[in-house]
Amino acid sequence: MQIHPLLLVAFAITIGSFGCERRTVVVETRPAEPVAEPIARTETLETTKLASALDTFERNPTAENSAEVKEAFANLEGEIAELEARVVKTSGGDRDEAALKLRNLQSYRDAERLRFTKAQALSGVDATASPDLPPRRDGEAVKDGARKAGESLEDAAKKTGSIVKDVAEKAGDALKDAVR
Repeated sequence: MQIHPLLLVAFAITIGSFGCERRTVVVETRPAEPVAEPIARTETLETTKLASALDTFERNPTAENSAEVKEAFANLEGEIAELEARVVKTSGGDRDEAALKLRNLQSYRDAERLRFTKAQALSGVDATASPDLPPRRDGEAVKDGARKAGESLEDAAKKTGSIVKDVAEKAGDALKDAVR
């Protein structure tokens, strides 16, 4: 069987022209679905209350619900202020743990602040000013939250101090009785 050289050349040109064809391949991917709500990596009472208040505000955007959200933000700010103080005052593993919790709460707060701002914009509720009270700045809310947190810590320290004092007195009395 003999192959004609002209046929061989035609075959080579045909294969060569198909092999050099540039093809565009389009790959379709689904876009990532946005997360509906921020998730707290460190769950505390404050993060739970904030999430609940924001959910309520999104379902029923009123000035009252907006005020509840702002109060929850202030409480979270108080927790963040406590952690900042703990990071400064401690060292070692306790400091690392507090710093991690602090970063988690700060990122959660920022994400929830965006969510709240978006919900306010969509609802049209202007709860920034109350007709009965002068407008407050965010710094004042943080200050109030930190003050409340400080007061509760002070009360706890006083209670702990009185308990320690009582235990020390009882131990002293028991020691005196044992010596007699």
